[in-house]
Amino acid sequence: MRDVNRIYPFCLEFAELWSKYPDLRFGQIMSNIARYTQMEHRKDMFYMEDDELMEIIRHQLRT
Repeated sequence: MRDVNRIYPFCLEFAELWSKYPDLRFGQIMSNIARYTQMEHRKDMFYMEDDELMEIIRHQLRT
């Protein structure tokens, strides 16, 4: 079973990213993240571990 304690910190990181782009809808920001992971990392977001996806969100926050 996955650690339930990973959820809240992940949501905080995502909320910070979404706050950076408040005009985007949820689906738009998720689509942008999915496209970025596909183009830059050659991975399908569906198969990524949460920590990998969190690193991508952190990268997007730095740009």
